[in-house]
Amino acid sequence: MKKILLLIAAFTTLECGAQSFSSVPSATLEHNGEVTIYYGAAAFAAAYQAAADTLDVIYLSAGEFNNPGVIQKSITVYGVGFETDPATSVLRTSIAGELDITPAEGKKVGGCHFEGIWFNSHFDINRVTVNEEDLHVYNISLIKCGVNGSIRLQAPTHFTTIRQCRVKDDIAGSGNDNYGAAQSLLITNCHIGGRICNFPLSVTNMSSVVVDHCVLSYRTYNDYYHGPYIYNNTIFTADYYGGQVSQGATLNYCVYYGRDNYPARCSGVGNYFGIRDWANVFTEPDKATPNYDETRTFAVKEELVGSDGTPVGVAGGFGWHKFTSLPRVTELSTALSEDAKKVTVTIKADVPE
Repeated sequence: MKKILLLIAAFTTLECGAQSFSSVPSATLEHNGEVTIYYGAAAFAAAYQAAADTLDVIYLSAGEFNNPGVIQKSITVYGVGFETDPATSVLRTSIAGELDITPAEGKKVGGCHFEGIWFNSHFDINRVTVNEEDLHVYNISLIKCGVNGSIRLQAPTHFTTIRQCRVKDDIAGSGNDNYGAAQSLLITNCHIGGRICNFPLSVTNMSSVVVDHCVLSYRTYNDYYHGPYIYNNTIFTADYYGGQVSQGATLNYCVYYGRDNYPARCSGVGNYFGIRDWANVFTEPDKATPNYDETRTFAVKEELVGSDGTPVGVAGGFGWHKFTSLPRVTELSTALSEDAKKVTVTIKADVPE
């Protein structure tokens, strides 16, 4: 019961900052069943500094937060969503500057989870030195987040998940075959405005990258490529202006706009070639492009079915959802008894998909 009350308090804090109850952003730190609330733009930084390196949870309200500095603790951070919710008018949770995860010397960072946050610059995972092979970052999850830049994995990483995110630019590795391999990197249900590229593929540093149910809207001149990874149920922009896939990629049940066949030395099954009109891909009226805007659902023609029986692109698979999976308070009211000895609090909440 105590745990439930603590979580309700946290959820209430999330939404109170988002609507008219309070204009001050807040961060709620949950540690060992105890809750501490911090207020103001520096609230996230304060909560992070107070957190233990034991998978503590920080709940951020809607609003703009200062950058917390380098992340070196295994924490979970929930915002309310990376865009304003038009159904509830709940504003987004936004963090200024680059978010930087860098292990402290001789240590690892594992189990970090970020959800429902707009990062107003790059999201970086870095390493301390090139030569220390044990400085891995592992089990990092970035869910329902927006990145106003690139996600840059410059350190060796294990079991990284990027899901239901909007990335303005690239998802990129170190580009150095001597270090920085991404082992078990899953990118799913994401809209990516740039490339997926530069993950090491040498014999000694072999990355394993799977891209599933994504929309890759990259358009530039033809010397820029997505990497030779595994692509399933994904929509590519690929014509004279670029967006090509490097040799050696595997493509399954993908929409490859502007091509009639596989790129050189690529293979796969069930792909959709020969499409040269985006109106034959997307069903939204007057939005027959792969480009991003906040109103898009990216619904596709019913015949464009992926390997899992759901639509190709972000509309299939896990679906396209931009708001945190935590319960969200949609209505909050209080009433004081006539003798002023009792306060009745009424909370209504919904659980996003």
